Amino acid sequence: MGMQLTDVPNRVRFIDAKRGQCFYFLPGESGMEGFVCGDATPGASKSYCACHRRLVFQPLTATSRIQSGYFDLSVRAAEIDDEELDLTELVS
Repeated sequence: MGMQLTDVPNRVRFIDAKRGQCFYFLPGESGMEGFVCGDATPGASKSYCACHRRLVFQPLTATSRIQSGYFDLSVRAAEIDDEELDLTELVS
């Protein structure tokens, strides 16, 4: 079947979770009273354990960038006007 809460031994309610614990919400749980993973994180400033970090942070592929509507609008791709603005024109 699906994952049961008993399958996650370190689960803790979101409201009781501390720094250094994974904040990944378990399936079917949400809100202040919902359960999160609770496993140790690789650093005190991290929000997810190694397993859930891989689920949450996935790099965009070229295909997913196009499908999601994400386009790289870097400075090189934009047309740049080489004419400098006179700041006194902006202040007046």
